[in-house]
Amino acid sequence: MDGVSPTPVHNRQKSRNRAVTAYTGTLLSNQTSRERSTSTLYSKIRNTRSLSVRD
Repeated sequence: MDGVSPTPVHNRQKSRNRAVTAYTGTLLSNQTSRERSTSTLYSKIRNTRSLSVRD
């Protein structure tokens, strides 16, 4: 019994780790894309503000 039980548990843990890493990877990519979009938004706002100040 002791020799049989660890393998499925270990495999389950491995698959869970893989799923977690994939999930965190997607989260990180989403975060970077969101930061990129917000940075472009901020630059647009800054550009419009400088234009209005110039006026």
